[in-house]
Amino acid sequence: MVNPEDPALLDLGTIEVRIFRVNKEKPTGKPIAPNTPTERGPVHERCKKAGTHHVSYGEATKIEKRQYYKPTWIDPQSQPYATFRLRYRPRELLRARGIIVDRADIHDEPSSSGSHPSADTAETYESDSDVVVLDGPPSKKRRINSSTSVDVKPTIDVDALDADGTDDTGDDLDVATIAEQIRSLTKQLERKLRKKKRTVTGARGKKAKKEKLEEIDVHLG
Repeated sequence: MVNPEDPALLDLGTIEVRIFRVNKEKPTGKPIAPNTPTERGPVHERCKKAGTHHVSYGEATKIEKRQYYKPTWIDPQSQPYATFRLRYRPRELLRARGIIVDRADIHDEPSSSGSHPSADTAETYESDSDVVVLDGPPSKKRRINSSTSVDVKPTIDVDALDADGTDDTGDDLDVATIAEQIRSLTKQLERKLRKKKRTVTGARGKKAKKEKLEEIDVHLG
């Protein structure tokens, strides 16, 4: 029988990967005896939620002879170089233990500093995923919702207002911009007038020359 008070039950459904640094020694043909896992036993009725989490090896298969390496540990086994924990459990169990929270609770529960939950203590998950985000920034959807729910009013400098209540802080910049536009338009107008004048002058010269030739032809005839 499984002891319901066993602290190892709290880690059911958690896949933990520990990374250690080692030095590789010379290969040997003697295989290293693996640790034999214990057989699955009965589960206490109080641990029904954990009854779906059973792991065991499959059927044994014959393999070719291989070389094995016996490493020399750099990191002590009590202090791994890196540890990865993957919590593979039903969403209801994660929610019951407070590892994840409902989306409705995220938006409804006010924080101590205001109407938005703190990014330092936020624990969220996507509705279509079991990925848990701990101690991270709020999700994109939460940032959009929070930005639309806050009424941000512009800051007006009262000292910069005229007697009629208008703001003249940008008048100097507007005047300079308009003056530059006027100068540019004036130059464009002058270029077009010069071009038009050259065109009219050329046309008049051609017309006068043609009339003179016609007049000469008439007198000669």
